[in-house]
Amino acid sequence: MARLVRCPDCENILPEPAGYSVYRCMGCRALLQVSGRNLQRTTQATWTAFDDVPLPQAPPSAMATSNPSSRLSVPLHAPLHVPTSSLPPISPIPPPSLPPINVHPPPVNISSSHNSFMTPYTPVSEEANFRGVGKIRKVFIPVSEEPISQKPHLWTSQEGRTMQCHRWAYSALGRVLHFLRNVKIKDLTMEKKAEFDKLWGEMNLFNFDLTWLAIKHDQVMNAGVDEEMLKVVEEQKKNISSLELNINEMKLQLVEAEHKLEEQKVVLADLDRNMPNLDSVIDF
Repeated sequence: MARLVRCPDCENILPEPAGYSVYRCMGCRALLQVSGRNLQRTTQATWTAFDDVPLPQAPPSAMATSNPSSRLSVPLHAPLHVPTSSLPPISPIPPPSLPPINVHPPPVNISSSHNSFMTPYTPVSEEANFRGVGKIRKVFIPVSEEPISQKPHLWTSQEGRTMQCHRWAYSALGRVLHFLRNVKIKDLTMEKKAEFDKLWGEMNLFNFDLTWLAIKHDQVMNAGVDEEMLKVVEEQKKNISSLELNINEMKLQLVEAEHKLEEQKVVLADLDRNMPNLDSVIDF
């Protein structure tokens, strides 16, 4: 049984001819293309190559009427055969472009913003056990051992606390001592001073007796060099370098002059040997 399709222009209901995909509607003469159960009108610009194909004339009874029942009795008209080789090529639809997938996610900062005194995440290879109370960074251990050995209250003040609290306390102490041991005075910018003051405040949370270290805190916060004085010192260094360069050039000129003097003395000696003695007499 032939499948029925509808013309989108004149609403004519036509049986679909088997084996063909393009043909004309005998009602409105539109060039149609089968798409599923529907017909789509094909533009003349696309199918001008088929306009000259002769079409068989359908009898008048085949024309569409206003009665829908009569449309179903329209005989099959002669389809327009279109060779497949003459159809325009279909361009492939490119796949949608997707953004590249980042297979290396950014590192996650797991340090706590609410507990700033907590030791930030440190690889296990950079940590070591400190006196059996927990692991802290290896760089904090050498700078912490000496003051704790000399001032036992730094150790006894933390007795009775949990291992995690010990870790936080001695990490905070180690950060301050490591700062004092490694940061040079010339590098104590305003940002560095603010960082040290923050580390000092975190260390105070653990009730260490810091009277012996308070003077170091004051030295760090008051450290600084007058900018004008720095400019004067730099200018003086440039003057000294310039004078030293001039002295070296003069020394080189002196060496060259002494060498020329010796050469001239040798020439004079040769001339004296070839000259007659002007102080002698001819005699008879």
